Amino acid sequence: MQTTSGSMTARAALMAAVLVAVPGTAVAADSAGRVVSVTGQVQATGADGQARAVRKNDMVGAGDTLSTNDGRAQIHFRDGGVIALKPRTEFRIDAYNYAGGEDGSERSFFSLLKGGFRAISGAIGHRNREAYRVQTAVATIGIRGTAYEADLCNNDCEGRENGLHETTDDGTTNLSNRAGSLDVPAGRSAYVKDENTPPVLVEENGGGPLDELGENPLDDPNFRAGENPVDFTPPKIDPVPSPTPEIPPPSDGGGVITPPTGGPSTAPLN
Repeated sequence: MQTTSGSMTARAALMAAVLVAVPGTAVAADSAGRVVSVTGQVQATGADGQARAVRKNDMVGAGDTLSTNDGRAQIHFRDGGVIALKPRTEFRIDAYNYAGGEDGSERSFFSLLKGGFRAISGAIGHRNREAYRVQTAVATIGIRGTAYEADLCNNDCEGRENGLHETTDDGTTNLSNRAGSLDVPAGRSAYVKDENTPPVLVEENGGGPLDELGENPLDDPNFRAGENPVDFTPPKIDPVPSPTPEIPPPSDGGGVITPPTGGPSTAPLN
């Protein structure tokens, strides 16, 4: 009896360890997105100030600030949006909510504190522009269902002036600050010097090659914002089977059944 009880205790401990180890099992309901690609040393700092290393398949949510250092990270969000963080970037998820549709409760609010990213918007923001925004020190980025990239330069962008540089790849973005507001159509770039200077259209290329997205959905003609929601269903965990006692096979010696070691002997069958 003591052995059986100890075996059950060990089995329960094993199941608990498996549940904790499976990504997304306990936290999927509160998470905004899944990290699908990581290179280099990327970390996330939660709202509680606790930092953790970011690995592929990790979940991130509201309050997390992602720091890429010299690495990169790509995140797929619940509404089908994609954000690929460039090296030396700090990016915060301020608020996120998506219940599967645009019912007025959805929101996707971010802050670009440093560096840059490329993005494809998801379902959030297609109907209600106010539901999506990226805040920076000099201007706020809004969307109308789009793909775009942004770089916030502060003496760390070679050959580029300090300020916000933004390029729209598809759809339309909007840049606004206390000095003005500007729609940026597909194929155009814009620049904002500081929070007191209005955004202006400029002639410049984007902040980097498309391969900064890793496996870049911008290159996939079948990918469209909002049509590729991420499956956040926690993986199914099969129960650990109970051990089955071994039953020795009958012997082939004249119809005599050989009992297990230590059991009673069996007479030959007539």
